[in-house]
Amino acid sequence: MTMILSIDGGGTKTLGVVYDECGREVERWTAGPAALHVDFEAAWEAIEWIVDQATKYQPTVVLGISGAETSAKAAEIPTRIYMKFGLESEIMSDIKLSYFAHHGKKSGMDIIAGTGSVVMAFTGEQFVIRGGWGPRLGDEGSAFGLVRSIVQSLLAFLEEEERVDEVEEVLNMIGVRDKAELIQWTYKQDRMSFAGAAKKLAQSNHVLIQEAVRKEAEALAKQAGQLVLKLQEPFEIGLTGSVFEKNEDFARHFQSVLNGYAGKSLSYHPMHEENVFGGYRYLMGKWQSN
Repeated sequence: MTMILSIDGGGTKTLGVVYDECGREVERWTAGPAALHVDFEAAWEAIEWIVDQATKYQPTVVLGISGAETSAKAAEIPTRIYMKFGLESEIMSDIKLSYFAHHGKKSGMDIIAGTGSVVMAFTGEQFVIRGGWGPRLGDEGSAFGLVRSIVQSLLAFLEEEERVDEVEEVLNMIGVRDKAELIQWTYKQDRMSFAGAAKKLAQSNHVLIQEAVRKEAEALAKQAGQLVLKLQEPFEIGLTGSVFEKNEDFARHFQSVLNGYAGKSLSYHPMHEENVFGGYRYLMGKWQSN
């Protein structure tokens, strides 16, 4: 029986699932982060461990890995897999894997707002992407972007000595007392710690935090708005990632702003199919068309 190993690697964890030819799950494993643009060798270690667990099934491998579209070293991953395990594999971005899981090859858009963020659309002819640049250059609307926006607002108000009581309330939530401690706290956080802080802060209805939530929703909607007019009707927009899933205000404001760019109410769907299922859908579609 033909087996497919699909691997979904991002900034928080790496998930590998073996499917049989009918799309039934056979076994799964979880490893550490696999973001190629953050730490290539750490990403390879996570991928290598999962492939090693799955070799007993002799699967064909599909990888959807964060940073695969921008890393010059991404092509090394299939080579390493073949050299060590003798398995054929293909690599794509994690957002493209997500897209295949939710839409197949139909025209549409997938928007991920999790630890990082990225927007991908399929116009009916080609895939186009906005964002996905990582925390140093972008990640608008992500958990990282949300905390960054909150910290930037706090620093600006501290310097101007404005909204003092509100600022002090948020500083207490973070566990710092002043500007110096806030800056120190920020630079001590890694990407995953930022994601944890975002989860905690975003649950608050505090006015300063909600202002940052709306700001990040607008920034991500702007990226998606650059693509929405390129799509062929009819199409669906898939929303996935922890920020959409855990913050209704963010999702609601994002949709309102994107509707404004499109000039109409769009069709949005929370995507319940796991992103990792995209590897199965991609390969089966490819094999059936050959």
